[in-house]
Amino acid sequence: MRALLFLLVLASSTVAAQTPGSCEPGTAQGDLDVSNVFARVFNTGSLFYGNTTTAGDGYTVPKFSGNSPLFAAGLWIAGEVEGEVRSAGSRYSNFTFWPGPLGDGATLPAPDDCSAYDRIYVVSRGDVARYEGGEEPSADLAEWPVGLGAPAVTAGGAPVEPTSRDQVLDLGAGERPVLYGSQTAWWVMNDVGNEHTEQQTEPLGIEVRVSAFSVASREVAGVSESTFYRYEVLNRSANAIENARAGFFIDPDLGAALDDYVGSDSTRGMFFVYNAGDDDASYGTPPALGIDLLSGTGGAMYFEGATSGPTIDPVLGTEYYTYLQSRWKDGTPLYEFRDGYDEPMASITEWAFPGDPVAGAFWSEVNNDGNSTDNLGGDRRGLATAPEFDLAPGGTYTLDVGVLFAQGADRFDSITELRSVSDAVQAAYDDGSLFELGSEVSFLPAPVLLAPAASADLGVQTSVRFEWEPVSGADGYLLKWSDQPEGPFTDQVLAAEASISVPLQTLDLASGYSEVYWRVEAQSEAQYGLPSETRAFRVFRNGALSLPDGTPAYLEVQNAEGSALCETDSDDPGCALTGGRENAVYLSLNSTGTYYFAEQGTGSEPQLAFFGPKDFEIRFTDEGSLAGYLFQPPYNVI
Repeated sequence: MRALLFLLVLASSTVAAQTPGSCEPGTAQGDLDVSNVFARVFNTGSLFYGNTTTAGDGYTVPKFSGNSPLFAAGLWIAGEVEGEVRSAGSRYSNFTFWPGPLGDGATLPAPDDCSAYDRIYVVSRGDVARYEGGEEPSADLAEWPVGLGAPAVTAGGAPVEPTSRDQVLDLGAGERPVLYGSQTAWWVMNDVGNEHTEQQTEPLGIEVRVSAFSVASREVAGVSESTFYRYEVLNRSANAIENARAGFFIDPDLGAALDDYVGSDSTRGMFFVYNAGDDDASYGTPPALGIDLLSGTGGAMYFEGATSGPTIDPVLGTEYYTYLQSRWKDGTPLYEFRDGYDEPMASITEWAFPGDPVAGAFWSEVNNDGNSTDNLGGDRRGLATAPEFDLAPGGTYTLDVGVLFAQGADRFDSITELRSVSDAVQAAYDDGSLFELGSEVSFLPAPVLLAPAASADLGVQTSVRFEWEPVSGADGYLLKWSDQPEGPFTDQVLAAEASISVPLQTLDLASGYSEVYWRVEAQSEAQYGLPSETRAFRVFRNGALSLPDGTPAYLEVQNAEGSALCETDSDDPGCALTGGRENAVYLSLNSTGTYYFAEQGTGSEPQLAFFGPKDFEIRFTDEGSLAGYLFQPPYNVI
């Protein structure tokens, strides 16, 4: 009988385990950019940090200031499945969410490939208004993924019920997306797409539908400098998730990265960041940033950006779980004294630094011991956590998060202003009006493009200068580009004025000549920008040798008599060597009569020593031929 029971338990555990796929991480990204915030989102579980956006440039507020209070953020979830800790979430790599939905039993549509769902849909109320005014719908509006769970309504206002996974909006029948605020980004992800290698736990078996939105409105104080995130977590597995915690992780870099303080406000359910000094190297007057769990907060934890010890970044899934419970990564409780670690005579708390720094109250980073002792500012991390919950098979849990910002007269006044923003936003959330803010639509005129001229051939450049006529009422501009005439125009930069120089590496062009299609939209906090005409230009990038000042390096190759090497009637011995490769000089492959150098020796760069001197010399002149190493970076600088 005991053996039989053992076999039954073993079979039950086997069925309960989720089977991870072998999907690649998601590559999609989307931008919230119509309010006074620029926020780039990803479908890996990470926000603001991913792809090429890894330099603190994924979250900018005020939008045209060029300053960021936030380096990275993301969703963390952990709980127990049949007594075993499982987690999903990460910080900067080894992301544990993958694109797409799950089926019953937490199965993937295609276990080896999630790329069919590697997309983020971004639609503004301006997009809908332009369509209803007779324009063609944007791709994201036309393909709004109703079948994946993206909310939509019929012409009569009833929810659209999906009948297949690939169902999209029927715009012609009057169906419309459910948009929050002025602009909504929507995507779906899951934690079963691949192994949780770093965290070393099994998947939870969850599908997460995300609606991120921003509000271009002054109807509520501070809302235009805020962004909002709704996470709908669906338990697709056959197992209950018990004692679960969901939280919103942030790595704040409030302007300068190494002078941050953190605190929490249990009465508002908010974790916040402020400056350790009276002046910030980036912002000047230091602002404050708040992570407000609008749907309810159970605690707030912090940890350090250090290299060792029990108070630093988590790695294992069990460590994510302890941080979500306001305990240190080794399981030690959070104590209300000094740095919060290993102070057993102090009170245990779930709120990191809940004292009021404006009043100098204990326990805060400006009074860590009751004697007004300051902490040293540093590179903090933080986590706002929802109350504990259980999630039955088929159940849904919703987490609503606001990322708030305020800048007052000084660092403490910024905290006071942040509290006012939190109160106003929470009130709008509680009465349901937050999701409808910014619903009015009006448009700024389309900018008139000036330079580059249409179809211009710019030749070899290190950057491109774009210019257009200013638009009255614009706070700034959004420059977008693509390698296709019809887009998608997903790559973009912000410009505070009606011109901007963009390095070629930012344009991310292929080697050699590239065709670039570009357009501009004016931006303001209360109006949508109409896109300009689309123009094209050609530019050469990648591999051209350049001088230290960035200008191209032209080369002449001559023989001892000063004539071109290997002219038709030349008997120069070097010409015989173009086939023997001794001088590493080759005739062109396309029979233009020109020559090129080939690499010899070891290493990743051409070695000029192998090119001569034997029968010719190399001169750098104002005119001549461009030379380059076209095969791999770094591209050479003479």
